[in-house]
Amino acid sequence: MRKQGCKKWALYVPQLVALLLVFNLNLNATAFSQHQRLNLKLKDATLEEFISAIKRQCDVGFIYDYNKTKDLKGITVTAVNEEISAVLEQALRGTGFTAEIDNNTIILRKSAVPQTVQVAKRISGQVMDKSGNALPGVTVMIKGTTLGTTTGVNGDFEISLPNPVGQTLVFSFIGMTSVEVTLKNTEPLTVVLKEEATEMEEVVITGIYSRKKESFTGSSQTYTHKELKMIGNTNVLQSLKTIDPSFAIIENNQFGSDPNTLPDINVRGKTSVVGLTQEYDTDPNQPLFILDGFESTLKAISNLSMDRVASITVLKDAAATAIYGSKAANGVIVVETKAPEAGKLQVNYNGNLNFSFADLSDYNLMNAREKLAFEKLAGRYGPLDANGEIIDEGYQSTYYQRLAEVEKGVDSYWLNEPLRFATSHSHDLFIEGGNSRMRYGLGVNYNRTAGVMKGSDNNVLNGNVRLIYRYKNLAFTDYVNFDYSVSDREKVAFSKFSQANPYYRKVNDYGEPEAVLEKYKLMSGDEYVFNPLYDMSLNSSNRTRNFGFRNNFEVDWRVIEPLRLRARISVSKSVSKQEVFQSPKASVFYGKSEKEKGSYSETNGDVLSYDGDLNATFGKLFDNKHMVNAVVGMQVSDNKNKISGFRAIGYVDDRNINPTFSNGYPSGEKPSYSNSQKRSASYYMNGGYAYDNRYLLDANFRADGSSVFGVSNKFTTTWAVGVGWNIHNESFVKNCAFIDFLKLRYSIGNPGNQNFSLYMSSNMYSYTTSFNNPFGLGAGISSYGNPNLEWQKTIDQNFGFDVEIFHRRLRLNFDYFMKNTDPLLVSVTLPTSTGTASVPTNLGKQTTKGYTLSANVVVLQKEELNWSINGNLRHLKYEYKNIGNALEKYNAQNRKDETDQKIGSSNLKRYYDGGSPSDIWAVRSAGIDPVTGREIFIKKDGTQTFEFDYNDEVIVGNSDPKLEGVIGSQIVLFIIALLVGTAMAAFFGFLIGIPVLRLRGDYLAIVTLAFGEIIKNIINVLYIAKDGSGFHFAISNGNAIDLADDGVWLINGAKGIAKIPHLSSFTAGVILILISLFVVYNLVNSRSGRAIMAIRDNRIAAESVGINITKFKLMAFTISAAIAGAGGVLYAHNLSTVTATPANFGYNMSIMILVFVVLGGMGNFRGSIIAAVLLTLLPEVLRGLSDYRMLIYSIVLIVMMLFNWAPKCIEWRQKMAQKFRKNTKKEAV
Repeated sequence: MRKQGCKKWALYVPQLVALLLVFNLNLNATAFSQHQRLNLKLKDATLEEFISAIKRQCDVGFIYDYNKTKDLKGITVTAVNEEISAVLEQALRGTGFTAEIDNNTIILRKSAVPQTVQVAKRISGQVMDKSGNALPGVTVMIKGTTLGTTTGVNGDFEISLPNPVGQTLVFSFIGMTSVEVTLKNTEPLTVVLKEEATEMEEVVITGIYSRKKESFTGSSQTYTHKELKMIGNTNVLQSLKTIDPSFAIIENNQFGSDPNTLPDINVRGKTSVVGLTQEYDTDPNQPLFILDGFESTLKAISNLSMDRVASITVLKDAAATAIYGSKAANGVIVVETKAPEAGKLQVNYNGNLNFSFADLSDYNLMNAREKLAFEKLAGRYGPLDANGEIIDEGYQSTYYQRLAEVEKGVDSYWLNEPLRFATSHSHDLFIEGGNSRMRYGLGVNYNRTAGVMKGSDNNVLNGNVRLIYRYKNLAFTDYVNFDYSVSDREKVAFSKFSQANPYYRKVNDYGEPEAVLEKYKLMSGDEYVFNPLYDMSLNSSNRTRNFGFRNNFEVDWRVIEPLRLRARISVSKSVSKQEVFQSPKASVFYGKSEKEKGSYSETNGDVLSYDGDLNATFGKLFDNKHMVNAVVGMQVSDNKNKISGFRAIGYVDDRNINPTFSNGYPSGEKPSYSNSQKRSASYYMNGGYAYDNRYLLDANFRADGSSVFGVSNKFTTTWAVGVGWNIHNESFVKNCAFIDFLKLRYSIGNPGNQNFSLYMSSNMYSYTTSFNNPFGLGAGISSYGNPNLEWQKTIDQNFGFDVEIFHRRLRLNFDYFMKNTDPLLVSVTLPTSTGTASVPTNLGKQTTKGYTLSANVVVLQKEELNWSINGNLRHLKYEYKNIGNALEKYNAQNRKDETDQKIGSSNLKRYYDGGSPSDIWAVRSAGIDPVTGREIFIKKDGTQTFEFDYNDEVIVGNSDPKLEGVIGSQIVLFIIALLVGTAMAAFFGFLIGIPVLRLRGDYLAIVTLAFGEIIKNIINVLYIAKDGSGFHFAISNGNAIDLADDGVWLINGAKGIAKIPHLSSFTAGVILILISLFVVYNLVNSRSGRAIMAIRDNRIAAESVGINITKFKLMAFTISAAIAGAGGVLYAHNLSTVTATPANFGYNMSIMILVFVVLGGMGNFRGSIIAAVLLTLLPEVLRGLSDYRMLIYSIVLIVMMLFNWAPKCIEWRQKMAQKFRKNTKKEAV
């Protein structure tokens, strides 16, 4: 019986386990000759100086125990053309050390110690790492004595002991955790050493230099690839937002629906006037991005594949960012990609699959009848008489026409029409290998991000090659990167569908959308309501293609051990082309002449940039007390940007978008062209000093020159100073065993900002070509520059501390910061007589204060299991000062109302003294006067009036929360939710089954569906909320709950259960399926399972042999309900918002699940899973065939049903299965 069970499982293994293909190719190592000759002359040298002198003449590596050789000094040697073996013997004579040469490795070990212990028995063995590679040079000591040995080149060792049993051997090696082995016998030992847990976050990577975090005074945080991918595997910026409290992505309603929209991000808040983003088409609050040591762009980082990232470091305060000077006021994001590893050829593949969909829970819209009634009462159709009837005959006719449509059953839900269930996937292939001298890496990556709006996609193809070559003290690195992307945007904005009324028909009687939904007459003329579905069906398009190339070359020269010179140069080129075509049938051209219908616009971009960097770094420890670090260097950059474009109009149809088919340029327009260039040069110095690794000092100075600023201020200087105190290294704290790390930090500096328009300091001219000029080509000023424009700088102060206690199980990081940007760089209004609207100038200042806190608690830490709880929060407060009325232009723009009526503002942000970028300004309202029906407004002085006046605007709120952050332990929370959901589903399944399963017939299916409808209706009328005063409950009316400002909705009626963390994944789904299969298979093969199967096959026969029918049916139903509950938890954590609507939980869903089981085969587990996968993916695969996909889907269902249940098909399947079993038996024999 067991053999048969094993054979069954063996048939399922290939269907559950994927094959992993690993290529191994042995690479030849370079042999080293022991007879190589050297010329050397040293006197009283240290071991480090001796090793450096040898390395400069030959390519060798050294292995030795630092703890034993750190006091080795006084090496004197004179050698002229002598073999290296003779040089080593001469140098180490009398030191108590000997040298052994193996290929290109020299092993230094202690000379044989005179044996003071009587030789009795020999203990031997081998030491290796966790990969099985031998470890030479491992120190093997007898615990409690000074006797020992070291391992040979093959990791082997021998040691003699008089009484070995009970004694302990200690194995130690640099960079690995020591192991103690107590001898129980004299058999050979195999000892495995593991690498010490040295985390990447202990090193600060600035892009120019690296420094140990313990000796660094700046505020920074480094995150590894593993930490980022635990948050999410789609976008590195989204993961960084979740894990770091200082890094924020400002909510953007378009970002979620458009994969081509770049996010609005900042580090520790904003330091510039937001209005400049629109004024100069740049974002002055964006941090500086560094990719592999070179400046990069937000788009490049956003498109970067998560699988290529090795680490991301966020530099936050002045001490951390000062090395980048006038570009670093907004923080610096340093991204390091993975470098190839030496060793055998390796082929690595990573794939990710993500699903996304629109969350419409906040769109609680009225139906057609409600909307029509609301419009009538709101005066949309004019005044009403005493009987509530519309007085105007025209409006009355329009109203009743719409009402007639409603009576016919028209109730259109427009919001789901432009949306889709989006499937995104990425694939990364990386080939790497090499040896200690030459390493190589070749990568190819493809990433497709689909937006939830139909037609919005972003496809990125990347290829990269990295070569690393080392020769003695020189290292050469060349990194070539290619990117090709295609971006498509949706044809019709989502807002067009949200504005469509539910009493309009989507399609006509022929099933086709018509261009005009309704036409009605007004005093001003005919008014049309257009159908967004019609515009979406046209052949309009908006596509951008971009090709980019970048080559980074680096030379690294280790002059001597503490001194390093590095030169880097980067060349990048990108070419882009955007084509926007609007069909001549589009509603935007309605009423225009035939020659004006249809448009095509093309924009071409060409960017060429050069970056160069030359620096020297020095780091040395003097007298084991004084650690000195220094960096000096210079940077130059040049960026050229060409933009050209044109627009053509007049198309006959939309079958061909080529501009050749157009009528020509629009009247008065011509092609556009611009050519801009930006240059910068910088010189920087950085110094660091640490006394006994306790008292720390960092100082930075940088001079920057940029073509952005005026001729009077081309160059500027920035500085920063940071101090730190490693309290954990003090003698009075070392005795506190629970304190692992405790550091206080303070820094101050004045980083600057260059994220502004290229020609703010220069006048811009445009040529006049509209008429002939006998004196030549004319030009006029299009915008004024400011030659005296000063650099925008920020005085940045930061106080912080870092704490790690209880063997690093609890980690805290706190920073309090104050930023003072003075003066701001803004654009002020000029009189219209000047011919231009504004001019840039330095004006006012902005202060930013806040704090961030990060905490990590390791609850459980095992080799294969880690459970930790993470949390972070931040608080920000801004204030404008000394602005006056200079920015009234922006205030007027934000007040502008599209209807030209003084009833409100299109934007509630203002720029006033005492305000902040996140303040919400408005004229307060006291409600409606019940006597006159007019709205009552509250003036600034508190009095009331009927007149609306923008001068009465005050701060009524703030878009930034007082405190924001993230807390959670994803694995634990998800497991708890899974257990609770499973238990609750099993409990209700048990309650339903007790009465129903005693009956015969189909009552169980009826009651189950009815119970689902009851739960759905309860959720739709149930309101549960929680605030500081406790929990609140309401039925039917959510407005009855007086929820405080800090309160949250747990269940919000028809809006459902929102803000569920997105914790489910494809891996979690596969694991849940495997667990379910394990439970079901074991149940089927158990005694209870056989009883259940007997009841299924013949209920009367099962009952006649004494099987308790109700008991086992109840058991089967309860277990099924539990598994369904686990699936529901997985489904909810994928939706993030669960609404009890027919779209998510309706009869169609129930029928679909039933189809999965029926078509897969009743009782056939594999068939049900395969059917579920195929029938879920099939509609999405066929989505491109919008007119035929449901027809194809129906045909597939019929074919599958015939295949499973037609007698001939069943007979054929049985024959094939029998033939397969015979072949399997023959192979087994």
